[in-house]
Amino acid sequence: LFESNRDLSPQPMANVPDEHDKAAVAAAAAMGSALAAAVQPDDAEGQAAREASASFKASMAELDALMQDSDDEVREPCGLQENLARLEAETAWQMGRVGLETQAPWGQMLLAGAKTVETRSYPLPEALLGKEIAMIESSPGSAGVSGLPKKLMAGDPAVKVTGSIVFGSCVAYPSLEAWLADEPRHRVPADSPYAWREERPIFGWVVETQKEYSKPRQAPELQRRYRSFFEMSRDAEEVEEELSQLEKKMRTGLALSA
Repeated sequence: LFESNRDLSPQPMANVPDEHDKAAVAAAAAMGSALAAAVQPDDAEGQAAREASASFKASMAELDALMQDSDDEVREPCGLQENLARLEAETAWQMGRVGLETQAPWGQMLLAGAKTVETRSYPLPEALLGKEIAMIESSPGSAGVSGLPKKLMAGDPAVKVTGSIVFGSCVAYPSLEAWLADEPRHRVPADSPYAWREERPIFGWVVETQKEYSKPRQAPELQRRYRSFFEMSRDAEEVEEELSQLEKKMRTGLALSA
């Protein structure tokens, strides 16, 4: 019935299969045979696939049991999600207020603009590029050794916040020659314990902007997170400044609406 209006006149022979079509059909037929064999109950590959599936299900059941354990139990991360969660927790501090420990006189030179490249034996974390970082100055001590504990209470006399800085890029010095050529920027003498060494990499954090406070401020509570970087709590001066700025915006808004 549905074909009653079909054109029954002779059609051109353009659709006659050629050699390529025949080859494709043969390949499809062979693939179909292979797939059919794979699902046979006694087939070795099919049996291996079923065993692998069963093993996977058992592993998932074991993971579910572990996830249901008490939250007080300490255990090593056992999978991708746990590792991602741990990584997020370990790097979340980079999104908040961050301070960089520097020993005198290097921090003073950076804030004065006399030193435009800070050198370290590790690269600047990418999340901190272009971010304003507080300058935490500590007393001079042993080269390459921090004199600060992992955590400091607010107002600790061992440190002071002298300003802020923004690093625009990070470079790796490929050779001693490159290091020496850049001395006018990093200002580290060749005989300094912070100078170039063949056995360790040296990175240059290029200063984009810097701001020195008119007078040093007391440091808020500090928690070391990575090398010389500290997570900083908000101090009273900053809260007061933010409230003042908010008040100014509200007054401006009221004036414009009047």
